[in-house]
Amino acid sequence: MASARVVVDVLAQCAVMGDLHHALAAGAMKEGDVHAELADLVAGRRPVRRARDEVFIFDSTGTALEDVAAAVLAYEKAMVAGAGVRLDLVG
Repeated sequence: MASARVVVDVLAQCAVMGDLHHALAAGAMKEGDVHAELADLVAGRRPVRRARDEVFIFDSTGTALEDVAAAVLAYEKAMVAGAGVRLDLVG
């Protein structure tokens, strides 16, 4: 990780429980070595890859929004495929 450009979903969270945590604990990296949070790349606040051979590592510990987006996608695909079982969770 120390020789790559590291991008994280949420820096504070990755520093505690992501792969970044292990690099920090081993002394191979500091939080300041992280290139950007994903939102910074998407918003254009930090540069993206500048050369074809530049290595980026994305460390994602997951956020609730990502979990919901994945669940919606899985639900929609299941509905189109006619898969799954409908449950009545109210009654």
